[in-house]
Amino acid sequence: MRTFRPSYTVARPQGAKVLDRVGGRWVRFKNARGQEVEGKLSKSGKRVRFETKCWYCEFEDYLGVLRRVKLVTDETASQRMAGTLQDLLNAKSSGMGIGRDLQRRLEGLPVPIRKDLAAWGLLGEKALAATKPITELAAAYEASLRARERSARHVTKTIGDVLLVCSACKFVFFSDIEAGRVETYLKKRREDGISYRRSNAILMALKTFVNWLIENEYVSKSPIESLKFLNVKEDRRLVRRALEVDELRRLLTVTAASGERWGLTGHERYLVYRLTIEAGLRRGDLLALKVSALNWDSLCIELSAADEKSGQGSTIPLRLDTAAELRAYVANKVPTAKVFEGLTHRTAEMLRDDLSEAGIPYIDASGRRFDFHALRAECGTLLAEAGVPTKTAQVILRHSDINLTANVYTHVLRGREAQAVASLPDWSPQVQVAVKTGTDNQATSSGEISPKSELLRKSCFFADESRTGTNADERPGVPESRFSADNEVPRPDLKSPARKGVRVQIPSRPLCNSPENQALTEASKDSPSPAGGNLVFHSGSGGEIPADLAYLIGAWPDLSPAVHTEILRLAKQGKVQP
Repeated sequence: MRTFRPSYTVARPQGAKVLDRVGGRWVRFKNARGQEVEGKLSKSGKRVRFETKCWYCEFEDYLGVLRRVKLVTDETASQRMAGTLQDLLNAKSSGMGIGRDLQRRLEGLPVPIRKDLAAWGLLGEKALAATKPITELAAAYEASLRARERSARHVTKTIGDVLLVCSACKFVFFSDIEAGRVETYLKKRREDGISYRRSNAILMALKTFVNWLIENEYVSKSPIESLKFLNVKEDRRLVRRALEVDELRRLLTVTAASGERWGLTGHERYLVYRLTIEAGLRRGDLLALKVSALNWDSLCIELSAADEKSGQGSTIPLRLDTAAELRAYVANKVPTAKVFEGLTHRTAEMLRDDLSEAGIPYIDASGRRFDFHALRAECGTLLAEAGVPTKTAQVILRHSDINLTANVYTHVLRGREAQAVASLPDWSPQVQVAVKTGTDNQATSSGEISPKSELLRKSCFFADESRTGTNADERPGVPESRFSADNEVPRPDLKSPARKGVRVQIPSRPLCNSPENQALTEASKDSPSPAGGNLVFHSGSGGEIPADLAYLIGAWPDLSPAVHTEILRLAKQGKVQP
């Protein structure tokens, strides 16, 4: 193998200036383009020798045939290319095959050189992938997708996105693909209004196309490997919501009673929505659903691998009442027939019309939508409301990632946050009551109990107990701790005349009309009998709670916490007094 620049001669032009230099004579003249050139004069002096600008490589192939390829004008680059050709010859003659490193270097050769090498049998057809137009490679990729039983819609969308970006970036051959130009194109599209999700979809289509070429050994490396997907959470254009249970019931009721729309009767659309809500079916599942997939013995839907998105097949349980309605609907259909023959891909428009008829907004005040796929998210939301474990909901919704079930397909219904917070324990501090021990808010000696306090003790709080004794121990059924020496509260003295005040309703047990109760009624004047559960608190001026009021608050049976708190608040402000 040798690398060289071939020489050629032309006749010496008239008027050419002769230059004497070391190693021979040279001539200088202007060529046909008007450019001034120099060439070495031949020994005869009649011709001028020139060398080509491009370098060439000459070698014998594995068959012993002499081959010559045109390289480039740069000598260093030409030497590297010649080294690649030598490695190719060595690999071909040894039968070891072309390695990854050599394949990458061969892909870097100019297209004409690779075409010559393929014509001489030194490169296979796959190695020529970069020399073929992208349209031919895309056609091969499309055939591969169809052979793998991808849906027609997926194939059309994927190939369309690949050809779209290649056309916009002017990629004719695979070697033309550059990450920077793709990135610039996607940024311009986003500035024109497409979402992050759509930008990612275009990039995904191009990446899967290039990865397919790598997997099939057409190329060895992806030129767009460095491009990353955007975070779609930063640019959410479509935010879905969940309907409340009453809204769902209204939607189903109105739809079932409505007429034919979008190729389906009202009852058929009602069944479509109900199946989607209860079984979490996708639109594709409903379009492909056949009568034979309905198992009435097991009350379930058996989706085949060919009809399901994941390609694994699933068994989805049905409610008993839903199965009964569905069975009656398909009673006259053959097993190979589709359950919803009139259903089309325009389910979003269909649901929007039914929402409008039911008086439910398609987009709420927060900009959240309720489209057809939101019915599937409604399934996850209702399962969570029913207390179904998230793992079980993941299986029903057929998600590969439980985070998708919990974070995307489960919404919080209205008012649930407030209910959750209200269910927490009450951590309010216990109120410490300051007590005066005498009548009319005057202190008395420790342990002194007025006669009227003892009267109140007998009448108000133990009406259903025996009153023959004066101590708690003598009355059956009374907890001893209530009147133990450690926690007994001084009893109130009711000698002071009754005054107008604030009436507070206190729930209590019916009390008997004992002499003590009659005496208490007489003492309180305008106050109804305690047997009715009414007490009258009169305006006071003290800043502390009197002993008799503290006794009423602390010992009154069945006193509700709300009334207890209100009495304490008024008492601490000095606004009430018994």
